[in-house]
Amino acid sequence: AGKATVRAGRVHWIADVNWRNREANARLIVAAPEMLAVLRKVVAGVDEHEGWQMASTIAEARAAIAKAEGGA
Repeated sequence: AGKATVRAGRVHWIADVNWRNREANARLIVAAPEMLAVLRKVVAGVDEHEGWQMASTIAEARAAIAKAEGGA
């Protein structure tokens, strides 16, 4: 089973993709920017409507955003 390397430009490594899961991995990589945008909207919406009781979900969303943006 081989693997491919996903890069941004010529020098920035993003991920190594296992051939066995290449289609699922490719879909996830392509969808990542949209998922990040949606998570940002969810967090912004919750911040505006403090009545929502989703603290743990929002904490997970913030962590996912940070990870996608190169943070923790």
